[in-house]
Amino acid sequence: MYTFWEYWKRNLKYNKKPHSKLLENKLLKDDYERYKKNKDNKLSQEDKVNELLEFIKDRDTLITNKENLKFTDGMSMYGFWTNCKTDLKCEKESHSNLLENKLLKDDYERYKKDKEKYL
Repeated sequence: MYTFWEYWKRNLKYNKKPHSKLLENKLLKDDYERYKKNKDNKLSQEDKVNELLEFIKDRDTLITNKENLKFTDGMSMYGFWTNCKTDLKCEKESHSNLLENKLLKDDYERYKKDKEKYL
């Protein structure tokens, strides 16, 4: 049921029958309203790049998952940075600014080097 609900919630099909009936349930409606609110407040990739750079500029260490740090839209900074590395997003202009920070650049280069070993 979880998969069904997440799929329909993300695809915003509730204005169509029979799925509009789901919003008659208070729990589902509240969850849907929370989702819509968070979706509307979602940061762009450029905004996340800028927030991460601002956050990490005065740090001596990389972000760890244990810190549970969030962007202003509630998304994980650690998850964002991990995805940037694993998808090699810093090769793209939209994310290349991240490599201006020495910590991030060193971590990114280390990740690429390690990845090449296994290819």
